[in-house]
Amino acid sequence: MAVWLVRAGSHGEFQDKFLSEKRVYVTWDDLDVNLAKLPDRDALIAALEQRYPDDVTPGNRSTRYEKLPP
Repeated sequence: MAVWLVRAGSHGEFQDKFLSEKRVYVTWDDLDVNLAKLPDRDALIAALEQRYPDDVTPGNRSTRYEKLPP
């Protein structure tokens, strides 16, 4: 079973915002793409690999992205 942890800030400082707006915000540095406009999981992984090339081992997708749910 996969479990995802979503933190509302490093100390929970955005918890009320997340709960009241019923949203989770992704605030990775340099993430300049609207994730809602990506057609599928493969497009998401490609966008992440393009923006974070240091997280990808040549010839293999990063474990970080392969764990994204289908």
